[in-house]
Amino acid sequence: MLEDKSATLRSEAATFQRQAVTLKRSMWWRNMKLKLLCGFLVLIVLGYVFLPMLANLATGQGGGGEGGGEGGGEGGGEAGGGGGASGSDEPGQDEGASNSSVLRRT
Repeated sequence: MLEDKSATLRSEAATFQRQAVTLKRSMWWRNMKLKLLCGFLVLIVLGYVFLPMLANLATGQGGGGEGGGEGGGEGGGEAGGGGGASGSDEPGQDEGASNSSVLRRT
């Protein structure tokens, strides 16, 4: 009777050991998949943030900001970065002319 209980306990311990190893491997893979997914999402976000910056550096525009480039065309001023509404501190073509005429009068 004691020998039967001992054999049953030994067999249940072996089964428990195999199940524990299987569960450990399963949880390791689940954890690894989660880490890979998070890493991939971080790379996507970083790429979304830094790739436009790198593209600007590669094309030689460098300085950043919006509305880059020169006015271009006959009207010049408002289209690219020449107008005062573009957000830059530099006066546009029209503003520069009006400021210089004001300075000449005084």
